[in-house]
Amino acid sequence: TTRCDPGIETTFCAATLSTVVSATIGATCLSFGKFIRPHEFGAVWFTWWLGDTIGAILLTPLLVIWSSNWRVHWNLKQTGEAVLFLVSFTLVNLLVFAGVTSMSRENYPLAFLCTPFFIWTAFRFGPRETALAIVLLCAISLWGTLHDFGPFANPGSGQSLLLLQSFLGVTALMSLVLSAMVAENRSVKAELLCLAVTDSLTGLANYRKFIDALDGEIKRAQRTQRCFAILFFDVDNLKLINDRLGHIAGNRALCRVALALRKSCRLIDTVARFGGDEFAIILPEADVGAARGVALRVSQALAADGDDPPISVSNGVALYP
Repeated sequence: TTRCDPGIETTFCAATLSTVVSATIGATCLSFGKFIRPHEFGAVWFTWWLGDTIGAILLTPLLVIWSSNWRVHWNLKQTGEAVLFLVSFTLVNLLVFAGVTSMSRENYPLAFLCTPFFIWTAFRFGPRETALAIVLLCAISLWGTLHDFGPFANPGSGQSLLLLQSFLGVTALMSLVLSAMVAENRSVKAELLCLAVTDSLTGLANYRKFIDALDGEIKRAQRTQRCFAILFFDVDNLKLINDRLGHIAGNRALCRVALALRKSCRLIDTVARFGGDEFAIILPEADVGAARGVALRVSQALAADGDDPPISVSNGVALYP
């Protein structure tokens, strides 16, 4: 089972359970009150259920998803794309449903023109923006259909709103599911990328990440004509700790060293487990004196951590170029 957004799961529950109950109770009450004939029960129940279901599908994701995470973190490029999407989407909806052109006034079947926009918002934005786009489509298409515009307008017939509701329900379900799958794929991809460049024991960068960072730092140093330093550390007597106290104690010792390295470095430094009991730090725009200062802080942090067994490290410095 895929991990869908909480808003999508809530929508499915609300649309498939609560709406059946409300439609059954409502239609039954109308039947017992003699407001509808027995042969009309099925049509009334379906109309009631469809209206409640579409309402749940359209509004529940908007309320649940945005209430759980209403903050928007867009850069300038994403903001520009969002504005372009909003303008284009609104314009197409007006052309299809609002009677702006003769085609919408003559009920041409142009509803399919809205579909590419939901693919756009699913792949480029996320479930929140998709839910908002669905509500915008609902508002414009409902207004147009009530004023006899758009592909679902059928003057003198009660089927116009039923057809519009069906279109909105199918579009909303497909768009929300697609956006949830895309969001899950992004999350899994980010998780796999993190696992690919992270040491599973210490949480530091692994050898692959270290080499990539080193290559990038060399190129930057060649471009800016500024040096950088590399610190290497070896954990002293780690084999002895493993032999006497077991590998759990040895792994704990490696994690203590990793913590000391993190605390002793800047945010711009790359701290990595080079392999086994070896660690390395890339220090951008640092000289030998700065690297020695970091090494001293690491040794002091390990000496003061108060955990057993006591740990020390040996270190060496290299400067580029």
